[in-house]
Amino acid sequence: MKKLLVLVLVVAMVAAMFVGCSSAPAEDAATESSAAAEESAATGETAGDGAAADGDITIGVTLMDYQFAFYQDMLAMMKKTADELGVTIVDVDGAGDVQTQLTAVEDLIYAKDVDAIVMCPVDTEAISTATLECNENNIPVVTVDVRSADGDVVSHVASDNYQIGVEAAKYAEQLLEEKYGEVKGTVACVGYPQITTIAERADGFTEYFADNPNVEVVVQDPISLDPDTAQGVGDDLLQAYPEGSLDIIFGANETNAVGVISAAESANRTDIAVIGVDNSQVFLDALQTDTSVLVATIAQAPTEMGKIGIETAVAYLKGEDYEEEVGTELTVITRDSVADYIASQEELQESISSYKAS
Repeated sequence: MKKLLVLVLVVAMVAAMFVGCSSAPAEDAATESSAAAEESAATGETAGDGAAADGDITIGVTLMDYQFAFYQDMLAMMKKTADELGVTIVDVDGAGDVQTQLTAVEDLIYAKDVDAIVMCPVDTEAISTATLECNENNIPVVTVDVRSADGDVVSHVASDNYQIGVEAAKYAEQLLEEKYGEVKGTVACVGYPQITTIAERADGFTEYFADNPNVEVVVQDPISLDPDTAQGVGDDLLQAYPEGSLDIIFGANETNAVGVISAAESANRTDIAVIGVDNSQVFLDALQTDTSVLVATIAQAPTEMGKIGIETAVAYLKGEDYEEEVGTELTVITRDSVADYIASQEELQESISSYKAS
């Protein structure tokens, strides 16, 4: 059985930043597209209650943090979809802060008098207070990207985050086989268990190698989600595993991957390959540069999440059919496929550009 070394620095702080999320919607890139997370409703479609079928509809939106391109794209598509459906959106930035988002939800309920709320929680556990308050006020909730731990939600729309980790592990497996002629070596995962989406990705990655005794898996988590802390984790990994003893690091969100890349490049550790998550411009630029340690990233589809999130809320309010669980597309972007991927996104980005804040 392979060794699983857990080098946990601390897991005490609630996340103020997420993910590495920054992803334009994933259309099929020219190279391998990893399995799109499949839609899975409990037992097919469910009909909404039709509470707002005959009146004007206002949807409240609060997303994790607008500083990330991932959420900028998601919000822009939400606004575009709302326009197309003839409904109004009132949005409030969660700003990566639990209390800010809880206050935002209260404002949407009591001051803005919204008919439904679509939210991406800053924190899975903490948002439960807001979800329960929505339930008490008969405000239907749709979650996107990140779940609410408690309370009733109409639907959850997201990537299959466990599968993101699996896709990263599959690509790591391919790299190890190319390097050694067989699947063996040492890989590391930098996650963040306080956020379920990141934790699920880490689980997908580490569990993929669980039955391979020839692959050593190292797990090392930061105490908070910021690039400097992630770089510190990367520094610690590189010191613990000198040149030639560590093959691949999976950064399970954008922040962690950026920090690990900085650590590897600062130490001139060209023996390390890094796999990230999402399609931030930083990652797309790096994949077009042969000298970068980043070799692949798993892109999500934030615009798809945003579109379906609004459509679901409206369908529920109008008494129409909707899915209780929706999985969105994933794409593995590599150096070989990055140019085609960028080209595939241009039309989509143009379609939402007018809905983005200047």
